[in-house]
Amino acid sequence: MSFSQTSTPHLAVNTYAEGVLGNHDATAVAELIEKGEITAQEAVSCAVERAKHSRDALDAIVNERFESALQEASNPSKKGVFAGVPTFIKDLNDYKGLPTRMGCKGVSSKPADEHDEIVKQILSVTGAVVLGKSTTSEYGFLPCGETLFGDTHNPWNTAYSTGG
Repeated sequence: MSFSQTSTPHLAVNTYAEGVLGNHDATAVAELIEKGEITAQEAVSCAVERAKHSRDALDAIVNERFESALQEASNPSKKGVFAGVPTFIKDLNDYKGLPTRMGCKGVSSKPADEHDEIVKQILSVTGAVVLGKSTTSEYGFLPCGETLFGDTHNPWNTAYSTGG
């Protein structure tokens, strides 16, 4: 699978329309999986490749769990409105096995012992497959892309932050 990058005055990181995910949103991907046109494993694999391709340019991933996500996607018993659809959880919520830093140096990097209630609810209703955790400003307070792990960049124009 190859991905393209479009040049503008500032780099746009474009992986959309590439691979089995095409330019579909989560609803369309869920429908493709439900109809058997693609598998959850194909969707997750494509999302992992997209994440790897854009990781350095965007600096939006705090923790990844790509191998575990691929294993989960191979389990056809997963149910929910977005069963098998790949996603990330913000680094504001506990996800078992991953640290929750909340974008703050003063927060422990000890992995969470269990999912917090919000994550449990999201996963039980959606059936989505979590690829990892995405960046956040300190405690999620500011609408900016300046995070503990560096500046997170807007994929449409990397000169801009992801914030409001």
